Amino acid sequence: MNTKILIVGQAPANQKQQYPYDTTQLYNWLAEVGVSKDKAQQLFIFDAVYDKFPGFDSKGGHLKPTREQMDEYWERSLKTKVDLVDKILLLGNVSKVYFAGKEIKNKEIYTLIHPSTRNIGIYNQNKESILNVLDKICNY
Repeated sequence: MNTKILIVGQAPANQKQQYPYDTTQLYNWLAEVGVSKDKAQQLFIFDAVYDKFPGFDSKGGHLKPTREQMDEYWERSLKTKVDLVDKILLLGNVSKVYFAGKEIKNKEIYTLIHPSTRNIGIYNQNKESILNVLDKICNY
């Protein structure tokens, strides 16, 4: 069994981060299942369906990478990371939809809402099920 778990989101943040996904609620969620930021760096490989920030939309949200951008990054890097792990956690709809089109065998794949601060209400409504998924992935 491989030791790392791949976490895949939409794209990197537009600002420099100390840790991957540091500008989201991910580490708060992980702390609730007993996983510190430092432990998370040991447990996970962090990535996204595209390796560059694609810009902002007219409402101030992040643009989604194009299919071509995601496919190019898949071939260049992400596919290799998928091959290295047994478990994959997809954060948000962009990664969920993209991975639905891939034939990935012999991997446990989990999906959660994106840990954006915009999703705090959804998180609070679904906290128990979200934490159950994280606990299952992290404390196997």
